[in-house]
Amino acid sequence: MERRADTGRGGGKRTPR
Repeated sequence: MERRADTGRGGGKRTPR
């Protein structure tokens, strides 16, 4: 719940993709 809940594509902390 903290993977794409943060940024996701922005590249901030844990970008899933």
